[in-house]
Amino acid sequence: MRFDRRLLTHFEWFLPLVAICVSALGILTVYSASYVPGSDAPAPMAMRQLVWCVAGLGAMLAMLSFDYRRLERHAYLIYLAALLGLLAITMLVLGGVQIRWLALLASPVVLVAPLLWRHLKEYQQKRILTFLDPGQDPLGAGYHVIQSKIAVGSGMIWGKGFLQGTQNHLSFLPEQHTDFIFSVFSEEWGLVGGAVLVGLYLALVMRGTVIAARARNRFGALLVLGVLSIVFWQVVVNVGMTTGLLPVVGIPLPFFSYGGSSLLCLLMGIGLAMNVSMRRFLF
Repeated sequence: MRFDRRLLTHFEWFLPLVAICVSALGILTVYSASYVPGSDAPAPMAMRQLVWCVAGLGAMLAMLSFDYRRLERHAYLIYLAALLGLLAITMLVLGGVQIRWLALLASPVVLVAPLLWRHLKEYQQKRILTFLDPGQDPLGAGYHVIQSKIAVGSGMIWGKGFLQGTQNHLSFLPEQHTDFIFSVFSEEWGLVGGAVLVGLYLALVMRGTVIAARARNRFGALLVLGVLSIVFWQVVVNVGMTTGLLPVVGIPLPFFSYGGSSLLCLLMGIGLAMNVSMRRFLF
C-alpha cells in the first residue's frame, strides 16, 4: 500500500505523546500494584503491559497507512455490529439524534423502576443501596468503595511516594491493578499527581475536539469524537467510582489499567484520530 509522504509534514505529534505519557504512567502503576515488598521477583504484569503497549504503538502507526474515508463505505455495517454489542448513546447524540427522543426511549425504564426493584436479587439491591451509603455494609458490598476512598484520601497533597502505598501493598485495595488503579496512583502521588493525570486526559480530549473541528468531512469528525467519547466516559466512570461518586461497575481507566486488549484498541483509536488530523490537508 502506497504511503503519501506529504503526510509526514503534517504528522500529529501531540495526541500520541499524551497517550504514551499516560500509558507509561499506567505501566509504572501496574508495577506498583503488583509489587511485593522485599521480593526480587520480576513484575510479569508490568512486563506484559509494556509488551502490549509496544504492540499498540505499532498498531497505532498502522492506522495511518490507509485513508480513513474507506471506513465510511462500511460504516453502517460497523455501526450495526457495535449496536448489537453495546448501545452507543454518546455517538447517537453526536450524530444528531435529539435528546428528547433518547429521553422518550428511557422513560419506560424510569416508570417501571419501582416494579423492577422487587425483582432484583438481594445482592443487587444491596449494591445500589451501598452506593448511596457505603457505611451500611463496610465489610461487604461497601468494602471496595470505603478502602478506595481511604487510599485516595491518605495520599493527601503530595502522596506517599512510589511503591510506598500502604492500602495497596497491604492488600486492602481490591482489583488494584485494574478497576481501582486510580486509587493506587492517588495514594502514591497524592492530589497533585491525580490532578496531573486528569489534566493529561483533559489535554487528550481537548486536542481531539480540535482535530474533530478541523476535520474535512462529517465522517472524520464523528470518527474522532467516537474515540474521544470512549476515553472520556471511561475516565469519568472510573474516577467517579474510585472516589465514591458513582457506583462500582468495573470500568477500567483508559491507557492506565492493566489489560492488553483495551490498551491495544485505545491506541488504535488514537491512530485513527491521527489519520483524520493528518489527511485534512490532502483533500
